Amino acid sequence: MDLGALLDVFAKLDWFETLDAVLRSGTPSRKFSVSRNAGWSGMAIETMLKQKGVKVWERGFTRDSLTFRVKSTQARWAEYLLLGHGIPVLSRPVDARNQTYVSGAPQGAPGLIREVCDAVCSIIRG
Repeated sequence: MDLGALLDVFAKLDWFETLDAVLRSGTPSRKFSVSRNAGWSGMAIETMLKQKGVKVWERGFTRDSLTFRVKSTQARWAEYLLLGHGIPVLSRPVDARNQTYVSGAPQGAPGLIREVCDAVCSIIRG
């Protein structure tokens, strides 16, 4: 058994994480997978998200990725934050506009807030 496979086995033995996942099993959530090679540790990613109000649970990892869950209602914001910090998101996009928002296109608030701002601006312009 190589070191990567051994680490995968040990990651599944985290009983506190498993208990947390069971307790949250009814919470609508979104699973994220991000690159382990982005220069960010799982703890650093979680800290950054937590500082912006995003709760993370059900953490895991493979040889190439870090995985975790966030509330479905916070998934768009979490994706925006990850991309904005240069962390490649490997899982299916939550909102394709997030990539546009962080890629040098006109910056703005993600999701619904951005849509409201755009609508208000169009009303003001007439």
